Amino acid sequence: MPVFTVLICRQRNELSTRTTFTVPALLTSRLFYRGPHRSRWSLLPREHESCWFQVLLVPGPAGSGKSALAHTICERLNKKGLLVCSIFFDNAGQQPTAEDFTTALILGLSSINDSIKEAIAEIVVENRTLASASALRQLKDIILPILPKLPTNRTFVVGIDALDEQPNPSTLQLLQDHVPQLPSTFRFILTTRPTRQVMQHLENRPHIISFPHRLVGDNSNTDVKTYITFRLSKTNYSDTISHGLLVAFIAKSEGLFLWAETVLNHIDNAFNHAAELSDIIAGASSYWTEAETAVVKLERL
Repeated sequence: MPVFTVLICRQRNELSTRTTFTVPALLTSRLFYRGPHRSRWSLLPREHESCWFQVLLVPGPAGSGKSALAHTICERLNKKGLLVCSIFFDNAGQQPTAEDFTTALILGLSSINDSIKEAIAEIVVENRTLASASALRQLKDIILPILPKLPTNRTFVVGIDALDEQPNPSTLQLLQDHVPQLPSTFRFILTTRPTRQVMQHLENRPHIISFPHRLVGDNSNTDVKTYITFRLSKTNYSDTISHGLLVAFIAKSEGLFLWAETVLNHIDNAFNHAAELSDIIAGASSYWTEAETAVVKLERL
């Protein structure tokens, strides 16, 4: 898998830092935003005046690869010791709440060092009602008081995926009104479908920047083409997929990563891989219609 260098921040016309990730080509061009001076999200603290947004908002339609992007970023940042916590809302199961989010954040902070863990324990022992308190109260009475104990020489990253699946506005209100109370060393990565419920809380906020690249369109078509070609090259039936069929498959995907991935998983188990792919593209496959893994996963979106 290729290695890609992702630029983190530009200061005084020179790169102040950079980091390297080994990630699928699908995700390489959109890990971090390289924007104009004073208009970017970065892993650097706010002391670097050109990098001052705390929240990177990644909106996109269902199936556009938002979750793949979020999981990959969180995985890489966790390996680098920068991830504090991540939470993934999912309409297929029991949905996490705003309280689950603050609990995950508290647990993540407590793992940073023993001093912070002891400070959190003392607060909760002194007032045991905080363990079952609202998210806002946990933020004000547990998280904010221990912030002075956090190291000042590192970044604290929080990942939230599928924010639109959380119907309770408490999480949105926390992100809208209370994230600016956190130190400049905190960074949030949010993915969501651009629903009115979510965007009315998060658009046009001074601490939030929206991802400047569309997750579907010409760029995503190129990414999905790379993914499909790479994935097929690893199968034992790639030579049965003609160039014309491959081109039709890529065009049919319309830049939607999840659709392409689901089709590939489906034809892996087909008796005649090329014929089944051709039928899917033509809308004539009864197996694709009946297969739970092929359709229900998309219907849930």
